Amino acid sequence: MEVLRELVRYLKSRHLVRIRRSGPGRPYTDGFVLGVSDELVVMAGMNDFHPDGLVVFPRASVESVESSSRDVFWQSVLEREGHVPRGGLPARLQIGDCRALMTSLQKWGRAVAVTYLDEDDDDLYLPGLIRTVDAKGFGLRFFSTSGVWDDELTKIPYDRVLRVDVDSPYVNTFERHLVPPGDED
Repeated sequence: MEVLRELVRYLKSRHLVRIRRSGPGRPYTDGFVLGVSDELVVMAGMNDFHPDGLVVFPRASVESVESSSRDVFWQSVLEREGHVPRGGLPARLQIGDCRALMTSLQKWGRAVAVTYLDEDDDDLYLPGLIRTVDAKGFGLRFFSTSGVWDDELTKIPYDRVLRVDVDSPYVNTFERHLVPPGDED
């Protein structure tokens, strides 16, 4: 319950925070809390002094929410640089649960990057388009760093998702230069 209180506190105050998370992958995320549901947390991610899109991850993975003197100083730098988010959670982004999130991202039609655990419990990072959503998971049309779309959808169960990056500079740059996939999915 303490973690939820802290998430809501920083959602209201709009202070820069570091959220430490359990499990594989990067152990923390820096940014501004934009949304909290029973299952998910959404942040405006920051990478050093640069916006890094929206970062969505399971609330259950949050171990702590911190705001130190470093974060206060960094926020002042971000404000002077014009990088503090002005708005809140985009209305088109539904975060009630992972299925609602993926359905809204599919409708949005923008490329995302999903970090998830595969069958061998390896964490994988796949950029692509969400093409199908059902009761158990979703289908992602992956693209490689060579700019090639995979022929088949990668099926990802909701309970294996570690993180979803939305509107990140990395994925957006690829998206601008890729030939869109066909609609044969």
